Amino acid sequence: MKNRYDIFISYSASDKLNVKELAETLVVNGLSVWLDDWNLTVGERWQEAISNAINNSNCILLYLGKDGLSKWTLSEINEAIKVRKNRIISILDKNVNIDALPIFLKDTVILKVDDENFLEKLITAIKPTIKIDEINSIVKELVAERKYSEALQTSKEAIQIIEKHNLLDNVVSTTYNNIGLIYRNLGNYETALKNLEQSLQISQEIGDKSGEGSTLNNISQIYSTRGDYETALKYLEQSLQIRKEIGDKSGEGTTLNNLATTSYALGDYETALKYLRQSLQIRKEIGDKSGEGATLNNISQIYDARGDYETALKYLEQSLQISQEIGDKS
Repeated sequence: MKNRYDIFISYSASDKLNVKELAETLVVNGLSVWLDDWNLTVGERWQEAISNAINNSNCILLYLGKDGLSKWTLSEINEAIKVRKNRIISILDKNVNIDALPIFLKDTVILKVDDENFLEKLITAIKPTIKIDEINSIVKELVAERKYSEALQTSKEAIQIIEKHNLLDNVVSTTYNNIGLIYRNLGNYETALKNLEQSLQISQEIGDKSGEGSTLNNISQIYSTRGDYETALKYLEQSLQIRKEIGDKSGEGTTLNNLATTSYALGDYETALKYLRQSLQIRKEIGDKSGEGATLNNISQIYDARGDYETALKYLEQSLQISQEIGDKS
């Protein structure tokens, strides 16, 4: 899904007037901007709203004025770094030196407002990431429609942009992850693994824990398909640990389900059932009806393999009921 905002702007209150002027200029140039003054409403849980906005933005603009980083700005940047779903661009006001930036931000894109062609440079820094995000959204739709050759060709457009602008952020790891999944669907497991490992390396380099957990899970599925279940389990255990650490409940439910199917393939029905019960609980908690139905179906398979057909039928009926509720005819 395409991110809702192109840009989230993080700033200190003393820089509000300058930031608002910059935000208005970016909007005029066709970019969607999240700004607290524009987007927060009275009575809203502002911390949750800010976290959601960061997660749904392509880029984070950190505007650093004469008063430096406020505790709220630092909190927002730490949130962006934690999920690393964003590209951070540091903007320094007039008379603010690069030394004012914390060490952990000195490897970000850095621009000064009094640079020649500042606005052009800023938009140039933002737009490649937005374009790649758009391409990745199209690729996911093509994969869902099983148009793998077209999806692969479209992904190559993203690679060209990445190489042209020498990008290294989460949209790059996502691109290689998508290509890996396409090759997996085409049955080319060696090339799939190569691209997924590249995605994993990038996620680890930039500290994208969410991307790392997702890619570890995807790599495990290559090994499962090959019948190398022991290696698949190792990747899944790493994925589960990361997803628990960052509170990715949806991802945790998915990985638990995959741990169960891998344990089932090894004939360890008791462990498989343990993982499925954990997955089922999480999917109920987060309201993932589709995942809940799939997990109930998988639980039924365990009981069927054990010869407990009555219990298997009970879980299958629950799965069927959910499928009918959500209109899943598959």
